[in-house]
Amino acid sequence: CRGIAFAGSNTYFLFNADKGSIDEYRFNGEHEPGEEDHSDGEIFRYGSNVVTGVDGVPSHVIYDPSSMLLYIADTGTGRILGLDTMSGTEGSSFGGDEPATRTRIDDAVFSEVVLPGTLAAPSGLELHEGVLYASDNNQSRFYAFDLQGQLLRTLDTGLPAGSLAGFAVGPDGRIYFVDMLTSRVLRIDPK
Repeated sequence: CRGIAFAGSNTYFLFNADKGSIDEYRFNGEHEPGEEDHSDGEIFRYGSNVVTGVDGVPSHVIYDPSSMLLYIADTGTGRILGLDTMSGTEGSSFGGDEPATRTRIDDAVFSEVVLPGTLAAPSGLELHEGVLYASDNNQSRFYAFDLQGQLLRTLDTGLPAGSLAGFAVGPDGRIYFVDMLTSRVLRIDPK
């Protein structure tokens, strides 16, 4: 799991680098902190060999409840994908270690939101006020895109390659981000 996004109602989407898929976990009952019994859970697998991770770099995913689209930092291919989480049909089951039901989602619709060539190694993702923000681990830059993938602006942090990963827009409108090389949390103030 290189990235995880909460989608409401005990549902989470995960970037599964081992299978090159996006997995949806539905936990149908409440679990107390630290509990491990997920036998009431369901796992749905979207695609296989669709996404590519890079060792040591998170590949974040973020869910947009208004469009039910999952945005995916496909780090290994230098692009951002969109997954229509309402697309596809239930297919065959697959095995695993956790006591949960597992179902493949066939013919799910993945689309390229940001094509390869702009980003080298997208890592962090955030949606804020209709703008999709991405951090690039290789270039140490932040990118802002509209929801159709058109580039709006960039910010070069001046940090070395390998610094950027996850980040969040706080309630104060500032971006808080991790510098993986120095184990710091830094802040960007809007102008």
